[in-house]
Amino acid sequence: MESLEQLRRRQNDALLRTLEAEASRELERDVRLHSSASGPDHKRLVKLLELEREAARRDIRALTEEHELELADKMAELGVDR
Repeated sequence: MESLEQLRRRQNDALLRTLEAEASRELERDVRLHSSASGPDHKRLVKLLELEREAARRDIRALTEEHELELADKMAELGVDR
């Protein structure tokens, strides 16, 4: 059975991998943004990048909420108070 510490470590590792991947995608967005010409195409790209960032924020929040619920369940299972 997974211990509370193992669960926290696994969750932290998963969140760290997610954040590192998003940081990499943000660098790619920055390159795309700075290499695009100004005008209508640039404005469309800015909107697209904003949508990508919002989706990433939602995904990270969802992962964090999932982790919190999983941790609360494990703590209840083990009879541990927060």
